[in-house]
Amino acid sequence: MTLRGLITYDGLPIASRGAHTLRSRGFTAAWILIEQFLRRCTDFERPREVILELLEGAAARGAVVMPLKRRFSEQFPMVRSRRVGAAVGYQWSAATTDLTVLLQDLDAVRLVLPDVAIAPLTLNVAAEYHFIDPHTREVLPFQGAAHYLGQDIGSGRFLGASYAFARLGTRSTVSVFFSLPFAEMSAACRAYTEFLAEHAPFRLSDRRWKIWALNKRGTRYVGRRLSLNPEPPTR
Repeated sequence: MTLRGLITYDGLPIASRGAHTLRSRGFTAAWILIEQFLRRCTDFERPREVILELLEGAAARGAVVMPLKRRFSEQFPMVRSRRVGAAVGYQWSAATTDLTVLLQDLDAVRLVLPDVAIAPLTLNVAAEYHFIDPHTREVLPFQGAAHYLGQDIGSGRFLGASYAFARLGTRSTVSVFFSLPFAEMSAACRAYTEFLAEHAPFRLSDRRWKIWALNKRGTRYVGRRLSLNPEPPTR
């Protein structure tokens, strides 16, 4: 079933050098903030992807990096290496590892790493989820790309789907994309956005909301900016 519209929140996408900053120190504390929000507001069960990345460069070299590279290569399958400015990032997949134990382990490791602008060690956690009714705990209907023509809006995001991408470390951030199955800013929708704002571990930006409507031909959705706190009309 194709619906006539929905409302989205694009929470500072990483592709645009954004992401919400989490007020926490360390891997475990940051993930607790994110997981509490997901457990309260969505049907989240487990991450879709968990990638450990170690940067080797001017800020972290030799005696510090090499033992960690050997250790992580023994524990996890390597995904790839990439250039990050003047450094090289080594990535391993940790999706099958107990996340709680891994976070505690990384918190111990980070204490021996240099505290620099670009954190040499991060854990990147990706999740997909559906929003739930806060009273019944049932999943809200009409979530999923199939209800919205499978429309791709870029950066791997599809209307109807909801995502979170957390970059955990000494300085942790999270980028989110919410697809809320409301065709208009009704009282029910406003109450739901207030529910999300109450539990989110970051401040929701009023500038990142859009309302999407099906065009006259029914072939695609067109989005326009939506303000949850419109300014009062001038007289």
